[in-house]
Amino acid sequence: MIWLILILAIILRLINTNQSLWLDEGAQVLMSQKSLNYILFERSGDFHPPLSYIFFHYWLMISHSDAWLRILPIIFGVATIFIIYKICQNLFSERIALISSLFLSIAPYHIYYSQEIRMYSMAAFFASLSMYFLVTNKQVGYVLATSALLYTHYMGIFLIAAQLLYKKKWQDLGLVFLIYLPWLPLFWSQLVNGMNANQYLPGWGNLLSLDPLKAIPLIFLKFIVGRISFENQYLYEVVAILVLGYFGFLIFLSLRSKLDIKPISFWLFIPIMITWLISFLIPINQPFRLLFAVPAFYILLAVGVLKLEKFWKFGVIGVLLILMSGLLVYYTNPKFQREDWRNATKDIPTDAIFAWPEPFDPYIWYGGKGVGVIKHFPASENEITQNLTNIKLGNTVYFFEYLQDLADPQRIIQQELAKFGYKLKETRDFVGVGFVDLYQR
Repeated sequence: MIWLILILAIILRLINTNQSLWLDEGAQVLMSQKSLNYILFERSGDFHPPLSYIFFHYWLMISHSDAWLRILPIIFGVATIFIIYKICQNLFSERIALISSLFLSIAPYHIYYSQEIRMYSMAAFFASLSMYFLVTNKQVGYVLATSALLYTHYMGIFLIAAQLLYKKKWQDLGLVFLIYLPWLPLFWSQLVNGMNANQYLPGWGNLLSLDPLKAIPLIFLKFIVGRISFENQYLYEVVAILVLGYFGFLIFLSLRSKLDIKPISFWLFIPIMITWLISFLIPINQPFRLLFAVPAFYILLAVGVLKLEKFWKFGVIGVLLILMSGLLVYYTNPKFQREDWRNATKDIPTDAIFAWPEPFDPYIWYGGKGVGVIKHFPASENEITQNLTNIKLGNTVYFFEYLQDLADPQRIIQQELAKFGYKLKETRDFVGVGFVDLYQR
């Protein structure tokens, strides 16, 4: 039966794999193209460990196609489903193992990030593998999986905190620390740069982290329905209350179970709470950074569903209907898919300008050429005027408004273009990328 579930998981994750790369994915592949020496020792401006870049470094040697690049995280995503099946077999029962695997195979949030050309699917896999070796008391496997998690995603340390509350394996964690020790100097450099980001780019932290008052319910809502939303805010709130109420009830039932759910509940709740607390100091609270806790969420749901006893099948159907509804919206609505940099780049016949220090990474990845007109944040009129003068613009100018509200909230660039004699002739709107303006003089 588990093999049928894994086949279903593969099929669902192969749908829409030819999406364009978005901003963060562009940064991932451009960084992964660099030498291993650069990836390991020269990324102080980046804020991620090296392992995912190394994986993609070798994956890129086979093909650069968008669909191919998404296959790697899909592999880790499907493997995670098998690992939670094995965890539940060891801790609970075959039925819980199958139900939790089925839930995760259809979960729209996990599917979305199983297709993401980033480190999140890998982190979820290594976190699950770490938990498997923890509950089965396999020291070598635990040390290696936990070390791989830390080399994939810094927030893996929050899972270790949860594991310590469950089982204090100090000797094993000492070995993990020794394996991780060579990376600590670069981690510290990245941490300092990351904490200073909001100083030189005001407002950046608001994009990186959720409002603490809304964070906890929004994290669980995203875990359930994925990255979708509704334009009608009232409808969105009603759906959120109903969905969170139903899933919350199932989680409540699981917490009252006589089964030993402590390692799973710690796996889910401790990282979320630590992230929430730290987000008051460092802007890190986004649901996708907690993808490594999603498997625990669906394991608890499976336990809760079976607490419905003779109505457990109706509970399973209810969960599946909600998950499939969110998944269908994701599949069919481009608004909830990734930024369409591929078409935005293809449809621009000449160099473009950006409200940023340089063109954005996915634009570069797809072969676009252009230049940034802002070197310091926030933008100043004198700097933009000087930079536009130095660029030596032609009679036609394409301008990407992407992130302009962050870098140039006064929209000085448009004002300066008008002073240079340019008139707006056309504005095109690309999904996720936003407006691209054509100016001519």
